[in-house]
Amino acid sequence: MLTRTKDSVPRRWWETQTGIQAFHKRSSHEKPTDIEHTMRSRRIYYLLWPLAAGFAIAPLHSQAPAPNPPATAPTIKVETRVVLLDVVVTDSKGEAVAGLTNKDFQVTEEGALQAIASFEEHKTTQPVQIKLPQMPPNVFSNFPTTKSADSVNVLLLDLLNTQPQDQAFARQQVIKFLDNVQPGARIAIFALGSQLRIVRGFTTDFSGLSAALDDKSLGVNPQVSGLLPTQSQQDSEDLVVRQMRRSQAAPAAIESVEQFQAAEAANRSTSRVELTLQAFQQLARYLSGIPARKNVIWFSDNFPITFVPDSKMRAPKYQEHVQKTSDMLTAAQVAIYPVSDLGVVGDPTFDVSNLAGTRQQLEAMLDSNQLAMESIAHETGGRAFYNTNALSDAVKDAVDIGSHYYTLAYAPTNNKSDGKYRRIQVNLSNGNFKLSYRRGYYADKPRPEVNSAEEADDPLIPLIGLGMPNFDQILYKVRLSPKNPQPGPSAPRAGSNTELKPPFTRYDVEFAVSLKDIAMGLPSEAVRRGHIEVMLIAFDHDGKIVNLLKRSSKLAMDPKVYAATQTVGLQVHEEIDLPPGDIYLRTGIYDLNSGICGTIGIPLGTLTAAGNVTR
Repeated sequence: MLTRTKDSVPRRWWETQTGIQAFHKRSSHEKPTDIEHTMRSRRIYYLLWPLAAGFAIAPLHSQAPAPNPPATAPTIKVETRVVLLDVVVTDSKGEAVAGLTNKDFQVTEEGALQAIASFEEHKTTQPVQIKLPQMPPNVFSNFPTTKSADSVNVLLLDLLNTQPQDQAFARQQVIKFLDNVQPGARIAIFALGSQLRIVRGFTTDFSGLSAALDDKSLGVNPQVSGLLPTQSQQDSEDLVVRQMRRSQAAPAAIESVEQFQAAEAANRSTSRVELTLQAFQQLARYLSGIPARKNVIWFSDNFPITFVPDSKMRAPKYQEHVQKTSDMLTAAQVAIYPVSDLGVVGDPTFDVSNLAGTRQQLEAMLDSNQLAMESIAHETGGRAFYNTNALSDAVKDAVDIGSHYYTLAYAPTNNKSDGKYRRIQVNLSNGNFKLSYRRGYYADKPRPEVNSAEEADDPLIPLIGLGMPNFDQILYKVRLSPKNPQPGPSAPRAGSNTELKPPFTRYDVEFAVSLKDIAMGLPSEAVRRGHIEVMLIAFDHDGKIVNLLKRSSKLAMDPKVYAATQTVGLQVHEEIDLPPGDIYLRTGIYDLNSGICGTIGIPLGTLTAAGNVTR
């Protein structure tokens, strides 16, 4: 994984999409090509050259205007909402319950019984190491080497809502967990301060995660939150008022100071809530492309947000932000596991520092926090952990619990999109078990459709960003090597960064893609058709995009070519110019028909010495 410096933030991943789109717009002036030029310049071909006449690759944009479509009768569009539920079932000992079927479950929405349309059990599996043949030099693969669980885990260290001493304790406990984590789990680490930071992207290699938490440049070390006063700061404010009373200050003056302090505290609290909601929106956006359950394990002192409607909401705008956050977490299949950094709290009566407040203040704070934690866990399908110093065990339990679950899907009988919150209840026909699942959703109106591909978000962008895992829904191998010979100095740049300055090296990027993973229509069809997108994104040491290549192509094969290509794989060839230095290249292939993808990350520093060719 690429190491990033503090100055790069370390490079907020949602900036990746903005950067990609900026590069893409910069290259949008290129003239569309006809089929013959497409086959030459886009360099998509098959190993079986004698059969090349049996297929064609049509460009997405043609110079010739499209013919006027024949008049057709008006169409009726029917939209159906599908609700996806991940349900964790545990027994009285907190252990996962296996072997249930869809007949064991009953789902109601606002009291109305729903028909379960699909059902799948995701089991906790012991990691199985898969030994792959040794790859030739400069050849990389996304073939999985370990069979992982159908879930991913995010460790979120909250510095915004946590006191410095508790931040240090949580970090130590996370390091303890990482030193003993079971192989096969996929884990990423984030930190929330004044903004959300990615400390380390998803990985099954935990050797460097503990070191990342000790890296001061990544901003995970304990720090004072500017929006969360320490206990000593709060005591100082209280002392001001007490001294004014002792000095017999005017009641109006005392009241004015108290109002000012209350307004400042309210402003700080509102800011923390807004930043926290924004962080979860960004996290949901990052996680949305991963086809699995996401267990977000949130370490904090304070949990200032909720995801359900509340009649006491302070303002419509706040409710709007809550609803948006809830929608994004629901769509991304995120379950939240709040973990209290406070651990087991002692009686403040015996605190000689007199900084812990009164027993009543402590009990009120703990009650409020625990209620918030239970609400968050209950509404998102997670579990709350508090009153324990063994935070590392809490993380282990959260990872274990979240890796065995059932996925249920249904189409609601009430298909109105009125924006109201719909409450869900899941019951089992037999057994006294505990069920954890998302308790509802907002029936929002569908977003307006985009009118062109340029207006739509590219589905591959969030999957190929820095810090994302290698996806293996589409299996492929890729060979990266310097082009030989290198093109002349006047040759057009390879990639969307036409402003790339010398020195740089042009690389051949050669894919061999498993055709069985590409949706190519039915076997009975005379011509098998597919539609894929290939993308290359190069990042520098600081996580900045230095070049990009994006290509969308339609495929067509007759039965003979299709059968032969199944044997050798679909061959795709691209070229990209890359500057010297610590470059990390992300490659990806997306099936625009089925919505699945494959990605591979390649640090250029791992290439053989033959790659040292620049111009």
